[in-house]
Amino acid sequence: MEKGLLIVKRIHQRKSRFRRFWIYIDGERRQPIKDGEAVSLELPIGKHDVQIRQDIYRSQKALFDLKAGETVSLECGSPIQGIKLIATWLYALIPIPGLYIYLKKK
Repeated sequence: MEKGLLIVKRIHQRKSRFRRFWIYIDGERRQPIKDGEAVSLELPIGKHDVQIRQDIYRSQKALFDLKAGETVSLECGSPIQGIKLIATWLYALIPIPGLYIYLKKK
């Protein structure tokens, strides 16, 4: 079976460094990803969706069509930085996908 590679990098952030994020591929929980860590996963070729979840918070889904031998790189983290940290409690009340955790192609 032909495969491709998915690399997910979680940026280092003080705010959420002790929080466990999980990588979901095609709706299935696959692997945790720690603060500042990069995870590599071999996937079969074809269409896939990836999402990062942490408790009730979810990123937007990243959709891609993986080709044989191809590497897809994604980055995740929290967009709540700087002055936005003051209103963290507000973000915690609104579990909208992508608001608390982001996932984007590198």
